[in-house]
Amino acid sequence: MSPIPSLPTDNLYKFCAVAGSVAIVVSVLVVFQAWRDLLGQQFSMRTFVQEQADREFDYRIADAVSKPWWRTDDERAHPEVEAAKTAELEEQARRLKTVVEESGKRLDAERDRLNRARYDLGIIALGAGIFMLLGVALVIYGFRKWHVLQLKQDQLLELELKQRRQETAKKA
Repeated sequence: MSPIPSLPTDNLYKFCAVAGSVAIVVSVLVVFQAWRDLLGQQFSMRTFVQEQADREFDYRIADAVSKPWWRTDDERAHPEVEAAKTAELEEQARRLKTVVEESGKRLDAERDRLNRARYDLGIIALGAGIFMLLGVALVIYGFRKWHVLQLKQDQLLELELKQRRQETAKKA
């Protein structure tokens, strides 16, 4: 015996009802998966934005520290040390600035990707909604017709049972 039940293909209405139910479940699962993927991308984007803010903060600090008004009196007393330190800090600020600019470009690309994912979610939700409506229509049609057909079959079985009882009563 198979562990997977067979589809109810003995009656078209049963099949419509079950197929409609499956269509509804699949529609919900597809939209849920697309929504979950979008949430993951949003979380990734938030993390990247936070990292970008940290890089920009580091750049601003490095740029500000490279200015001469941050020097102590002791450092100002030795102009060659101050010049070397200023050059080193300016180089560090320049390197950080290029990293920040590259990260800014990547951030813009990530924002575009996130916007495309949101648009895709809307399209997926629309398609799944149409598929779900089809499923609901199949479910309603299938169960109603199945119910009417089942009532008629039950009545026929009751009549057949009464006839057999009468035949057995006559024989006895």
